[in-house]
Amino acid sequence: MQVIMAARRIEKLQTLSKQIEAAHPKPEVYQLDVRKEDEILSLFAHIRTIYGRLDLVVNSAGFAD
Repeated sequence: MQVIMAARRIEKLQTLSKQIEAAHPKPEVYQLDVRKEDEILSLFAHIRTIYGRLDLVVNSAGFAD
């Protein structure tokens, strides 16, 4: 199992990544904006190419204009 995390503010993800490394191999961290479809599609293409499939998604994104 591979953990992949994505968010607009990558600094927070890098901190979280270090916290979970003890329990799991190095998570992949990506910067993306969920308001930009091309960035989401690019990440999903990467996942499909490298891992072949996606088993679980947790979406906790929120934004306001």
